[in-house]
Amino acid sequence: MKSRTDLLMDRMFKLISSSLAILVIIMFTLMMGYIVYNSLPAMAKLGVRLLTDPWLPANEKYGLAPSIIATLAISLLTMTFVIPLSLLFSIYVVFYCSSKVRDAIRVLVEILAGIPSVVYGAWGLYFLVPLINQYIGPMIGSSLGRWIPIFSFIPSATGNVLSASLVLTVMVLPIVVFSEVEFLLSVPKDYIEASLAIGATKWQMVKTVALPVAFPGIMTGLVLGFGRAVGETMAVSMVCGPSMPPKSPISIFSPSTPITTLILMNIGSLSPGFFEWNVLFSASLLLLLISSAGVLFSAKMKKGLRLVRARNISYVPHGRLAVMEESLARCLMIVSCAIVIGVLFLILAIFLVKGLTALVKLGPQLIYECLRLMPMDGGIGFRGGLLNDIIGSLLLSSLALLFALPIGIMTGIYLVEYSRRGFIPAFIRYSCNIMTFIPSIVYGVVGFSVFVVSLKAITGGISLLSGALTMSLMIFPYVARSTEEALLTVPSSIKEAVYALGGRKYHAIVVALKQSSPTLVAASLVALLRAMSESAPVILTAGPSYYPPSDLWSPIGNLAARIYLLGMEYSKYEGALDYMYASCLIILFLILILDVVARLISRRLRRYVI
Repeated sequence: MKSRTDLLMDRMFKLISSSLAILVIIMFTLMMGYIVYNSLPAMAKLGVRLLTDPWLPANEKYGLAPSIIATLAISLLTMTFVIPLSLLFSIYVVFYCSSKVRDAIRVLVEILAGIPSVVYGAWGLYFLVPLINQYIGPMIGSSLGRWIPIFSFIPSATGNVLSASLVLTVMVLPIVVFSEVEFLLSVPKDYIEASLAIGATKWQMVKTVALPVAFPGIMTGLVLGFGRAVGETMAVSMVCGPSMPPKSPISIFSPSTPITTLILMNIGSLSPGFFEWNVLFSASLLLLLISSAGVLFSAKMKKGLRLVRARNISYVPHGRLAVMEESLARCLMIVSCAIVIGVLFLILAIFLVKGLTALVKLGPQLIYECLRLMPMDGGIGFRGGLLNDIIGSLLLSSLALLFALPIGIMTGIYLVEYSRRGFIPAFIRYSCNIMTFIPSIVYGVVGFSVFVVSLKAITGGISLLSGALTMSLMIFPYVARSTEEALLTVPSSIKEAVYALGGRKYHAIVVALKQSSPTLVAASLVALLRAMSESAPVILTAGPSYYPPSDLWSPIGNLAARIYLLGMEYSKYEGALDYMYASCLIILFLILILDVVARLISRRLRRYVI
């Protein structure tokens, strides 16, 4: 009887994991097909003009040219800042820091990576934009701008290409740094010791041995960072100075409307049947293609890690020149570290001081009253409170994680335990990689079109259910890949011991899951925090709302979406900025508390890991 039960459990485990893994392929295929299908009318009618014409719906011109130029300008300027900063920072952390300092800096970079994009947007909008428009812009425009047109200053009260690029630099930097540090640490110590043994300075060892060997991994991080810069929506929309119709930027101080901002500003007022709807799906397809190309390029570059690369040392360092070269390199690295860490402390200090000031100023009313527009006369009112948004953020992210965990974990189990080399597992991995790096606005467009418009009778339209389903699409691929990587680290001897005791396949899987539980808890937390931090899909599918949801089919509030609305839509009303700074501080504390809880749980679980 026991053997029959075990056999049935084994088959059920395989059936469920295989079915959910195949479901990943189906969801990815349907999502891609849906975007392509809705893009075809615009591509068929406009052809090349889709990429070359301006966006002037009143004149029946629906081109994306100004937004494409703005996207490229912002992204390329961002990478111009990111590449030297990230390389110098990563090299200093890996080769010049002690292990204790390295661990401390790693925690700081993790904090930088965990800050929601709308918080960066609020920092850029109310600190960086005024600083550029009042001081930096006029200074550069009066000097370099006289000779080089792209540095000419254009007076404006809104953001511009430079402000968007600087905000994106701070957001993209942690992604690139993590990748570069990982691959620089993987450089074999034999190569490093051999280079130093023949007389190279530490800096020459870095540039002739470490960087060439880690080059494919470094390029992977830069490509992923570029993809993040192209796909970021909320922070860029707050600081780029968007305008309708979009205009091509002619200077780094020009207001701009990148592709993601164009989609965000227009998709909510449209529905299937409008030609603009098809054009915006074409814009989403363009973002999707850029993400796919980045993932494919990264996969190709990772294969290059098997090759050993190194440059010949052209001279043996000696005398004052070698000392000057080493000192200059070290000085640049220290400056880059000071910039990164200084910006982090500046952002945290601004929101800590202004957030606490707002909390003291608003008092208890912050919990039960929140700034809102009156529906009848467009006036100002106070209803709902940030308590509703706090509850909404926790409910929405928790429900999304509840939907995503079974699919993600069982898909990871299938890839490790049941799949063999072939097309299906390779396509599942490819699908998860692509879906992990798809810009959030694309998920917002798909979620709005499918769950809010097409399936309104089931989901209730703008609702908690629509938002949770959309966010679960975003986070389950990350859970799946994290589960696969965690299970691959479980020693084979543990599984063999289970089989030796008479256990079956599902017994071995359960033991492997327990062994990898610290990693799975950490991955679940990252997925939860991503769902809590996103605002573009939430605004399009779930809310906002000024009241707690009565059921799954009701709209729901969200802190990230509230910060965007308070900073952009309601900013002209008295008290809006106080609520915004309070919201920023609250969401940062929520993220910090959840991070600490997850670390404590992971540390406790590690006691039981062999």
